[in-house]
Amino acid sequence: MGGKIIKAFRERSAIWQAVVVAVVSYASAVIVNLVTADASSNARFWLLVSGGLVACVIMALVATAIDALSRADRVRLEREYATHRSGYQTLNREIGQYISLARQLRPGAPELAQAVISMMFSACQDLYDTLETEYGFKVSVSDHVEFEVTFMTRSLGDDEITIAAWANRDGRAPKSLAGRKANSKAYSGTETDLLYQDVNRTPRFIESTDGTGYKELYPGQKTRIKSSVIWPVVDDEFGLRGTLVVHCDRHEFFSSKAEKLWRETLEPYTKRLALARVLADRVAEGPHKPSF
Repeated sequence: MGGKIIKAFRERSAIWQAVVVAVVSYASAVIVNLVTADASSNARFWLLVSGGLVACVIMALVATAIDALSRADRVRLEREYATHRSGYQTLNREIGQYISLARQLRPGAPELAQAVISMMFSACQDLYDTLETEYGFKVSVSDHVEFEVTFMTRSLGDDEITIAAWANRDGRAPKSLAGRKANSKAYSGTETDLLYQDVNRTPRFIESTDGTGYKELYPGQKTRIKSSVIWPVVDDEFGLRGTLVVHCDRHEFFSSKAEKLWRETLEPYTKRLALARVLADRVAEGPHKPSF
């Protein structure tokens, strides 16, 4: 209930702030008027003083609460703007690099296979850096949100789902990828697998992994992954080329209610990944196949 009230307050902050101040001011005025109606006695005098003091304290508390909510709202809006802007800035930069790369490499060059892999990793790393900057460096240690970004797609080797690129704080390959080497169907039944089966390519939000059917790929995975978004990576023909998956260690961080926000945030990176995946298919037709 409290969360709904706060949300409503934020959505209509200016109106609600004016209403709260007006109500408290009116209540204070009524109290003062009632008391001063007969302030002849000593008891009435001190009641008047006490009532005024209480009214001042209430107004101070209300003002402090309104200021705190306003500042929190400003921080949220600044983060949203920064993450949105960063995605399109890196998209423009990367496209310029791709054009330069296309001019330098000859058809069938072995460097092409590595280039498309680098494109995938670059997209994941840029998104991770943006999220880490906005939700990590600018907050206290207790409020820090830890992320992991992965690009899941079908392997060029066995056509089963795999992780082609990733980015995280430790710079290590995802733990589940080790199991993928021994079991090509390790990601069967995962959220990415379910999205591959969805002809509508609907983004999948896991608000909280607690008490859900979220598939653990190894024991204890849910202790690290508490909320996730699985965003479709589609090409210009709406063909699914994979998924951009973002995990974090904060319950309810990702929510379908904020789908528009995450669309604006993630789409610049999915476009880069879609381009890299299409190029990987073309490169694989030659003598040098990208390794994923």
